[in-house]
Amino acid sequence: MGSAPAKPSRNEGLYFVETDAISISVSDDEDRPNQVRGFGFTDVKCNSFVVSWKPPQDCDVERYQVRIFPPEGVKSKSLINSLQEASYTFDRLTSGTRYTVGVVLVDINKKKSTCASASESTLPQPPTEIDFPTSEITASTFRVRWRPSKGDRDYYEAEITPTNGVTGNTSVTNLLDCHHVFTGLVPGTEYNVKVVSVSNDRKSEVLEKSVITNPGHVYDLSFPNVTHNEMQLVWKPPSGIVECYTLKLTSEIEAEEPVVIEKIKQTSYKFNGLVTGRNYSCEIFTHALGKTSLRKRFDQCTVPSEIANLSVAKVTVDEVVLTWSNAPGDVEDYDLFLNPRDGVIGDPCPRGIVGTTHIFKGLLPGTKYTVGVVTNSKDKMSQRVVTGFLTDPASCGEISFPSDELKSTQIGVHWLPARGECDSYSILVIKDGGSGGSWKEEDITQPRHIFTGLTPGAEYAFTITTIREGRHSVSKTASCSTLPCPAGNIAFPEGGTTSNSIKVIWHPSAGGVDSYKIQAKGGGTRFEDYAKYDKAEFTISNLLPGTKYDIAVSVISYGVESEPSLATCMTGPDCVKELTAKTLSKNEIQVSWLPPDGGVDHFELAIRPPKGIGSETDPTGITSHVHVFERLVPGTLYSVWVTPIARGVRGPPTEVKAYTLPGDVLNVHFPTDCITSESMKIAWGVEGNSKDVMATLTNVYEGEFGQECAVPISKETIKSASQHVFTELTEGTKYTVTLQAIASPELSQAGGQNAVGAAIIANQETGGNRNEAATANNNEESSYKDPSESTTVISTRQAFVEIEDVSTCETTSKKSEDDIQTENKDIAQPSAPKTETSSPSSSPSENLPLIEL
Repeated sequence: MGSAPAKPSRNEGLYFVETDAISISVSDDEDRPNQVRGFGFTDVKCNSFVVSWKPPQDCDVERYQVRIFPPEGVKSKSLINSLQEASYTFDRLTSGTRYTVGVVLVDINKKKSTCASASESTLPQPPTEIDFPTSEITASTFRVRWRPSKGDRDYYEAEITPTNGVTGNTSVTNLLDCHHVFTGLVPGTEYNVKVVSVSNDRKSEVLEKSVITNPGHVYDLSFPNVTHNEMQLVWKPPSGIVECYTLKLTSEIEAEEPVVIEKIKQTSYKFNGLVTGRNYSCEIFTHALGKTSLRKRFDQCTVPSEIANLSVAKVTVDEVVLTWSNAPGDVEDYDLFLNPRDGVIGDPCPRGIVGTTHIFKGLLPGTKYTVGVVTNSKDKMSQRVVTGFLTDPASCGEISFPSDELKSTQIGVHWLPARGECDSYSILVIKDGGSGGSWKEEDITQPRHIFTGLTPGAEYAFTITTIREGRHSVSKTASCSTLPCPAGNIAFPEGGTTSNSIKVIWHPSAGGVDSYKIQAKGGGTRFEDYAKYDKAEFTISNLLPGTKYDIAVSVISYGVESEPSLATCMTGPDCVKELTAKTLSKNEIQVSWLPPDGGVDHFELAIRPPKGIGSETDPTGITSHVHVFERLVPGTLYSVWVTPIARGVRGPPTEVKAYTLPGDVLNVHFPTDCITSESMKIAWGVEGNSKDVMATLTNVYEGEFGQECAVPISKETIKSASQHVFTELTEGTKYTVTLQAIASPELSQAGGQNAVGAAIIANQETGGNRNEAATANNNEESSYKDPSESTTVISTRQAFVEIEDVSTCETTSKKSEDDIQTENKDIAQPSAPKTETSSPSSSPSENLPLIEL
């Protein structure tokens, strides 16, 4: 229930309702009292408030009727009919709810005024249980959160104090969520946080709580003095409250205990006794109002120590090997710095070298270098340790011997300068592999030098060494020989030149000689050969006949060739061409030929065998191209040589063979004691060297008309015999024997048809007295032109000699065989007789011509 409120104190606020907040009810009744006025609400709380009003001035009030709207949610009376006081306290209301209170005045006349009303809202419930999550408290921010208020509310408002130094919002409204983050705060500062609920523009009671921001961490940390074993830290304090600092120094070596320094008031500190080149982690904490800031961490490394024992382990022309001892303390790697840097293969300033050895390559020979080594550990490096070295001088370049400076007693030596730098060169000279002695030339500053007074044809080895500040390069050697002295007095000895060769002689060269080079040029060809030095002569062969040659003889010693000595010589003529021989008779042979190209002066001839020849056997000075050898031996094979001669030089001889005709058959006769009715023997002799005879046996008889007819019966060659026996003859028959001397089969093959002599014909009739000798009479009448040819006819009744020409005999023979046989074809022919010789006979050669009679 409500009760009349006490008189408000002076300090208690009153709420008066404005005119437009009063509802006036219009009535026709003019006697109604006036409405109450001057509504006010005091002591407004979440579930109660006090409403008061003022009665009109000209009215006597009996009571008031008071009603509150809306009545829902009002747990006390909502209508009060007899209220004597001009105020009333409503309680047990709903928080955060807007209510309207209506008042009707009843005067003493029981008349009621119109209802006057005013509205007011109860205060909303305040939020509860404010807290600040620790994880979200920083040096400049924190989060505030609360539980939602009971009842209705429109939003929340929050504010912080103090506001000095805050860069963010210090008061926020219209918060629908139950939390808020304040930012831009001052580190290490205590803040009072107030939170209210707002409903119908009425704020709840204030819920407040204090929070302290974390202290800020230090900044602008620096290390103004870091040495091998010390480290000084300097920092700036954070804003806000700072009471002290804590420092924690931790080594990267886990086994080492960290160093903790507490309650430091100043803003700097120096650590000492540290390990060189070691990395340390330093953490700084700020303390204020019992709170500790987040850590501020900085890493720093002490300065590493310098290396020791830097030395040059090996140095060459373009390479150096450096070694050193590890620096004490912690070391990550090393950096090297080489100067000058020209020509270096790779990085001249390599970094991050692990180990205590490094090789620089591609250096310039004979050059002074400096190299520095620093120790690295994290971002720190030590002082540079420096040493110097000199590379070995390079060998000289290619050695050459210019031809214009090469003489028999002089050699000019040139070489390409050594790469890099050098002071001078030295040259060691060794003659003939050391057998000729040696000497050295020093302090040569130019890449060339001429040596004089040397021996011709000698080999010299030149060893060149580059010198730089007492250091010597690898030597380089090349050899060269002085020019040999030319050969002298080239000559061509008599008889040494032929049609295809020339013999050359000369005086030996002075000085050293390995060999001689002989060249011949002429006739479109070129000849080259070498001769041993111990023989100053050479025969050039396979040359062209009748050709002029330029001869050059050069001396060679150790591969070096002298100036050539020159001379000219012509080869002898070529052999004669188309040499032929013709047998003229049994005593004559004719030879003919064509001269060789290039011409000749005359010819020399020779014939063999010379025995029995009545003419000159070796005629000389022959200028014609034909010659007849006379008074030769019949039936003899001769070889004839023809040699051309030009300019006193004999050409090659050319041979041809020919034979003389066989000689005559002499002394043909029929021993009478060897003639029977069936056989007869004939004997003979042969002129010259003929040994074989061709014998032809012919049957002679009288024809039908009284003419004499001849029929050949047999023809055979009788070899190496002087008599022959014909057998199986017909008794009382007349026979004719024709004998011809012939050459041997070998001579016949060589001479062809000329291998037979003149025919000798002898006639004989079988039967008669065997003791009567029949001889051939060579002094009877003869028809042969050659008086040496004769025919002997012997009969048992008579003997006569009939001489015929060979050609006539041949004609007669043909007539006897062809014509006569045709004419007397009805006459019976006698059978062929058998023959015997006093020496073994052989069948005639197929190549021998047989003369048929």
